[in-house]
Amino acid sequence: MRHNQGVPATEPDDAPERAAEHAPSAAPAGGVAGGGGGRAGGGDGVGRAGGGGRAGGGSSDGRAAGGGDGRAAGGSAGDGGVGGGDGDGRLRLVVAINPAASFGHTSGMGARVVDALRLDGYAVEQLLAPDFDTLKAEARVALAEHPHAFIVVGGDGMVSLGVNLLAETATPLGIVPTGTGNDAALGLGIPLEFDAALAHLRAALAALAAAAATDGAELGAALGAGAEPAADPGTDTGAGAAHEAAPEAAAGVEAPSPVRTIDLGRLSHAGGDAWFASALSAGFDALVNERANHMRRPRGASRYTIALLLELLRLRARTYTLVVDGVRREVASVLLAVANNRSIGGGMLIAPGALLDDGALDLFVVAPVSRLTFLRLFPRVFKGTHAGLPIVELIRVHTVEVDAPGIIAYADGERVGPLPVTVTVAPAALRVLA
Repeated sequence: MRHNQGVPATEPDDAPERAAEHAPSAAPAGGVAGGGGGRAGGGDGVGRAGGGGRAGGGSSDGRAAGGGDGRAAGGSAGDGGVGGGDGDGRLRLVVAINPAASFGHTSGMGARVVDALRLDGYAVEQLLAPDFDTLKAEARVALAEHPHAFIVVGGDGMVSLGVNLLAETATPLGIVPTGTGNDAALGLGIPLEFDAALAHLRAALAALAAAAATDGAELGAALGAGAEPAADPGTDTGAGAAHEAAPEAAAGVEAPSPVRTIDLGRLSHAGGDAWFASALSAGFDALVNERANHMRRPRGASRYTIALLLELLRLRARTYTLVVDGVRREVASVLLAVANNRSIGGGMLIAPGALLDDGALDLFVVAPVSRLTFLRLFPRVFKGTHAGLPIVELIRVHTVEVDAPGIIAYADGERVGPLPVTVTVAPAALRVLA
């Protein structure tokens, strides 16, 4: 269900207790001077206007008074841009939570993120749903309102949700990693410890708020969205604390952008198209995932351990047909992946030299080996010291077609479907708060 912020951010029932849990706000005001997205009539608390109006005094089709086209700080509501403030000068955020991350062991983390961001003064819409498909559908509805950021709390599965919703849009993705596999966060340099990750996110949002408080054009530059100025720089936007949180901006010194732009992998297969941030797996690890997902028992992480052992007993090389940047070849392999990020599987550094913003992917191929050699290889892969071994091939590529019988591909830990798949790098396709 979608949980909208319908009460003042400073009045939750247990606010004193939560205030003690969290560090002082990095951006108490979270201010944005939003020309659009204001409350008109009976707003619902997240900046949507009652009766369909968006801008104060605007018409029912979202145009601002005076014949404007509905543009707000950050871009156009019709072109995938980022909207303005919620009418009282706050950044608007959507937080999607996976309560089952880490098999339910971190179920309270999502609420802590929402509480902290509301205490910082942001307008927060919380998304919770009983299943992934419902959560995705509700996230699409929330993103149609063009919030300033979409934040996921969970593991790589939740990052995959965000990636597939935000690819090639202006809305940045925020990540608070709480899953068993947090490879995207690891590659982006986001702390894996919860309190540090939350502080990292709050600092990035404070920088966004500071840019907006100084000049809406700076917010647009930070988001890469081609924003129009949100308000006259001399206008009080209610975000003075954001200046204090980012003195570089207040002093006229250029501060680092809180938004980083990274490449994505775009994949096409019989089931359609999708995106990934870390890697497409089409070898041993994909077989382990497929087996584990079909097991009813045991529950928890031990299911994957058992699936790994069972697949190890059946380890054999598969013959793959590849088309690498237009060149066709066949390879025999036990482990094959196409990586955008350095790691998969919770820190296994399959492509230690990979960069998220180099405009290329890394094809990782392990030649046929015995079970014993395969087991000996794993510690080196986790350390990233396997590059250069005779049995390991790492190639920088831009487009790869992968085909082999009996293999179900996975991308960022999520099931894609049977091979063949075609993977292409999409440079600068995602904006991330990192």
